Amino acid sequence: MQPCVVILQKFRDVYLLGNRPGRAFVALYYRYSPSAARLIAERPVLRRTVALCLLPFVAMGYSFLILGPIPTVTLFALLLPCFVFIIRLLIPRRIQK
Repeated sequence: MQPCVVILQKFRDVYLLGNRPGRAFVALYYRYSPSAARLIAERPVLRRTVALCLLPFVAMGYSFLILGPIPTVTLFALLLPCFVFIIRLLIPRRIQK
């Protein structure tokens, strides 16, 4: 198994399956993910895009598993302004007339 998949599975087992909202989310995921996975698998660009978009969730899951919830939320709250700044730099601005 891919290391990222293992991290997400451990996060699911430790944090999501232990409470009602988490179990509901996992049930929805298993209901809709097979058709989404087929759609993604057929399109290489979409597959790479989805893999890239999942990286922050893998990082957060890993942090939850290693540091715990409170340090992780604090860390990501502190990093959020940096991410927003970087994204704003990468997105071209419209020239206003």
